[in-house]
Amino acid sequence: MSGWRSTSPLPGLQPDTGPWGLSRRRFLAALSGLVILAGCGSPEPDLSWEKVRASGRLRVALDPSYPPLSDLDSAGRPVGFEPDLCRSLAAELDLRPDFLTDSVEVLADLVFTGRADVAAGLNPGPEYEKRFRFTSPYIDVGYFLVTVPGARTGRLGFEAAGEAEARAREVARRRSLEPVAYWSARDAARAVASGEVDAAVLNYIVARQALSLNPGLVIESPPLISRPLGLLLRADARTLYDHVEGALTGLRAAGVLAALERSWFGGPAP
Repeated sequence: MSGWRSTSPLPGLQPDTGPWGLSRRRFLAALSGLVILAGCGSPEPDLSWEKVRASGRLRVALDPSYPPLSDLDSAGRPVGFEPDLCRSLAAELDLRPDFLTDSVEVLADLVFTGRADVAAGLNPGPEYEKRFRFTSPYIDVGYFLVTVPGARTGRLGFEAAGEAEARAREVARRRSLEPVAYWSARDAARAVASGEVDAAVLNYIVARQALSLNPGLVIESPPLISRPLGLLLRADARTLYDHVEGALTGLRAAGVLAALERSWFGGPAP
């Protein structure tokens, strides 16, 4: 018949087929698709919380050289705001705290290599973004403006050569106050507490100590320079993060963080 073409293979040749009667080309394409789909499957289950719960302990890395945030007592045990915070956090999670003390430069490495579950005393920054995750801040130890209501000395105190000196001079200029440099932050705190100056630029911990000398002082918000501290965890420890963040939120709502601040820094909560 005119125009008819046979689709049968030539004698002696086998059709180009693979399994299930597919052509080899179609079979390979289907196999490639299965490989791609396999690579897009569900991620590995995150067992970070299960492992910590099974161990019964929360391993906390911190640097004990920043009193009253973190220090060591005469027996070498961690004391201070952060150790007490982590003890409360562990209790909230029904765990016991296990402290690892080292310099602040290596705390993140202790977490990343699995020797610690969390690290305290670190300020979020771009160097941590890829491998780590921070909880919400448990404190901001940045610089605040502390004022004396009704004072009229026309002066603003600050620590000479401190990291906030430039900002303090800017505030003095904006408020038409005379900038007065003090030898130390505590000298500036005593000056504002006694009314020697109208205001002072102080880090948060020294500002709280100034409030213990004069409860009438006001710590103005927001901070002039923010230094929030959060607990650092591995980015892939998702379930552990959820439990730690939840416990921290509960402690904050219950007033535990505010009570620890009063205990370690003095002064009423701002």
